[in-house]
Amino acid sequence: MRNFLRHTARIARREFHQLVCTPLFWVLSGVFFLAAALVYIGLVIGFSNPAMRQENDISSDITLSVVRDLFWVIHYFLMVQAPMLTMRSIAEERRMGTLSLLQTTPAGEWSIALGKFVANTAALWLFIGCTLVFPILTEWISDPYWPVVLSCYAALLLSAAAYTALGIFFSSLTDSQVVAAVLGYVFLFGLIILSQLAESFSLANLILITKHLTVMSHIEGFLSGNVAVVDVAWFAIVAGLFLFLATRVLESARWRT
Repeated sequence: MRNFLRHTARIARREFHQLVCTPLFWVLSGVFFLAAALVYIGLVIGFSNPAMRQENDISSDITLSVVRDLFWVIHYFLMVQAPMLTMRSIAEERRMGTLSLLQTTPAGEWSIALGKFVANTAALWLFIGCTLVFPILTEWISDPYWPVVLSCYAALLLSAAAYTALGIFFSSLTDSQVVAAVLGYVFLFGLIILSQLAESFSLANLILITKHLTVMSHIEGFLSGNVAVVDVAWFAIVAGLFLFLATRVLESARWRT
């Protein structure tokens, strides 16, 4: 176990250092924060204007009308950012030929997958950490309900972990970063579209299935301040499943070399 943790930590440090030294990381973080700031400003303007609030039926509770809506949008930003951030994690190693070298070290497939998962999740959490400025500014404007704010952050952190595991799995399937990112987008947004189609055509069985598969149904409770064990477990299962699949892909690659 000690060797496993040491190898995992070494890979995580290496991966994180490579991430923060790339221009892509800083471009993505800047775009993420700027987009969130624009959304926040728009929500605050709408909330502070009584006529606009009445016309658009906006709640007078700043936690519901500003904070929760902001986190809903930020979650969609994560869905966009995660595949772009993780697309290089294994695909680039495979393209450069360093994956074979990495697999000749004592580090096993789980150390490789977990190390890259920890590094990429930490990078996404840095993105999320930058948004702390928005609830702090909201505290100056009004009085947000902080338990809801904290549960919203829990939703973002868990979503980031699940999306990172998913991105690493798709990155393990190919040596093309673009293909890895596209596969991630198709999977994530495909489930959302499938869920909406099921509701549009009133397909009860499909609605039930997609409700359990899509993250939206599991994130709603968090954004309302209701943290359920089943929703936390869902994120943990998704992350564990895709990491397991990534290790199986890496294992098959080891046997082919």
